[in-house]
Amino acid sequence: MKVKILDAMTSSGLEKKVNEFLSNNEQYKIKDIKISAGFGNVTALIVYEEYSISL
Repeated sequence: MKVKILDAMTSSGLEKKVNEFLSNNEQYKIKDIKISAGFGNVTALIVYEEYSISL
């Protein structure tokens, strides 16, 4: 498994970044997304794995 951390100053900015990551990486199987809000920023931790192709 791998993780991607995205952050922004606003929730709408984070939403845009998360949606962009998801649409640009359709080869990933998303396992979980965690959201955290702090002072002046919001952060998303995306847990994913690459699809494995069995032949």
